[in-house]
Amino acid sequence: MNNPEQDDLRSEQEVLKSEQESHNNTIEELLREVGLPPGDPWRSDYLDWLAKQRTPEGKPVPPRLWDEIVRRHVRLRLVMEQLAEIEEQ
Repeated sequence: MNNPEQDDLRSEQEVLKSEQESHNNTIEELLREVGLPPGDPWRSDYLDWLAKQRTPEGKPVPPRLWDEIVRRHVRLRLVMEQLAEIEEQ
């Protein structure tokens, strides 16, 4: 039988996994809309990789889109760290 603390951790883990997937999917969708490959947002070096990508017209990620993706990626990495902490318990 699970104890309440384990149930709380499992519940938090489910919420974080959902949030993680949401950030990942949003980043991928935003990039596809401008014709850029989404790559793997889960990579720690993702922003370095993305800075080298170009649209079909040869342009980098548009500045406003870049800012939004950076913010989302920061949140994605935070959620990933929080999940790792929970899974260690």
